[in-house]
Amino acid sequence: MKESLLRLFEQATSLPWYAYVAAFIAMMLIFGKKKEWEYEAKLFQGENKGIKGELEIIKFKKADPEGILQGYFLAELYGKEVEIMLNDDVIQKIHIHQDGQRYDILYPRLERKTTDIYRPRQAIRFNVVRLWFDERTTPQNNDKVTIRANNEGIAFGQMLRD
Repeated sequence: MKESLLRLFEQATSLPWYAYVAAFIAMMLIFGKKKEWEYEAKLFQGENKGIKGELEIIKFKKADPEGILQGYFLAELYGKEVEIMLNDDVIQKIHIHQDGQRYDILYPRLERKTTDIYRPRQAIRFNVVRLWFDERTTPQNNDKVTIRANNEGIAFGQMLRD
């Protein structure tokens, strides 16, 4: 038994490096997440100020949509309720705590996720908020995206399929 394991180990270690790379890629293709769709919106603030952020919504098979809100304006939103609107319908509502280290998901109520989310230092430094959406959230091309804080429009953009 011990000799057969040693022989098997010797054969495995004698394989060239590209065999391991090929096996790793094959495992990723077989067991990796399969993406159904992905939409992205570049966010603008006011006239002629350039791109100030980005909203990305991704749907993987057998999972609810999730997203990332990234923007230079996030530091201004600490201590406020932030609404993410898609064609004038609220798809996400969060409250970012005053220090920016935590945020609460106010809408939609997701059963398997906690409502109080911790933001690591890297997320604060790179102005990123991770979002989870309801399964009914399905954006389309050219949908209007608006980010509002305390009923005031902060940023806007247009959804495009990525």
